[in-house]
Order: sequence, then C-alpha cells, then structure tokens
Amino acid sequence: MKRIREHIIFLILMAVSLHASAINPDSLMVRANYAYDHQQYDSAVNMYQQVLKQGFVSPALYFNLGDAYYRQKDMPSAILYYEKAIKLDPNNEAIHYNLNLANTMIPDKIEKVPEMFLKRWWNYFYNLLMPTHGQFYR
Repeated sequence: MKRIREHIIFLILMAVSLHASAINPDSLMVRANYAYDHQQYDSAVNMYQQVLKQGFVSPALYFNLGDAYYRQKDMPSAILYYEKAIKLDPNNEAIHYNLNLANTMIPDKIEKVPEMFLKRWWNYFYNLLMPTHGQFYR
C-alpha cells in the first residue's frame, strides 16, 4: 500500500511539472507585462527569459526585456537586448531612443587609445619603402 501511494505521488508530481514546463508563451508574456507594470522587474525578467528559453523571439520581447533590465539599472543587459531588438526591427524609433538612453547611463566610456609613436613611425617607413599593391617595378 505504501509503495502504491509513493507511485501515485510521483505521477502527480510529474504531471504538475509537465504542466508547468508547457506554459503558453502568450500567457507568460501577459504575466511578465503585468509584473513589469507593477514594478516587479525581477519577476518580469524571469518570465521574459522563460519565453526566450522556449524558443520564441520578437522585437517586442527583446524590447520589454531590455526595459526590465534598464529599470533594474543593469545597463549592459539592457543594451544587449535593445540591440537584439534593433536587429529584428531596425526602423523602430522607440528601440533606438531607449538604446541611446541606456548608452548614456554607462559610467565608463571607452575611448580609443592613440597609436603609439613607434608604431606610427614604423608604418610610415614601411609604407614609404614598400611598393603599393598593383605597382610593379621593371
């Protein structure tokens, strides 16, 4: 009897876990949007990530995920998902605006380091002495 009870409990747990893993992406998006609207950004990010794990992508999904990360002040993740949204919908002005806004929030701007003078000299003399492509000496 005890063994039968264990099998029944096991089957119930398996059925519940299968049902939980097969959540409809549309209903998950609605729940994620609801969480976002009620400032529950951690929950929203988790639900958006679950939709992504199910293999569904869209500019709106990436945009919403970027917004949720932006609200959490996770700018690198926000920028990543805004850029993914732009790849799918390059003409969307709202995505471009939010991406530019997130980029302004990055505290460390990386500027290109000028070329070292020795390298500049080497390249100058190398290009001076070496023939350019397409020219032949006879």
